[in-house]
Amino acid sequence: MSISVGETVEAEVTRVENYGLYLQLLTLEIVVLIPDVSYVPIPRLKDLYKPGDRVRVRIVEYVASESLYKGSIKDAEARATHP
Repeated sequence: MSISVGETVEAEVTRVENYGLYLQLLTLEIVVLIPDVSYVPIPRLKDLYKPGDRVRVRIVEYVASESLYKGSIKDAEARATHP
């Protein structure tokens, strides 16, 4: 499976860190850094997300050196409410 930059997908949270979330979509890994989670400050991601949660995420970049995608939950939510 492959995904494209700009595409919005649903992925599963696999890890919650202080700096962001790690998501899995089949065999693909997606990282969402904390500034890309919400438009409002979030003191602790672990209060809102846990492994196994499913979230909508917009793919913003592929980082070939790390073999992972960077994503944005806030962009996915904004596009869902304002297409």
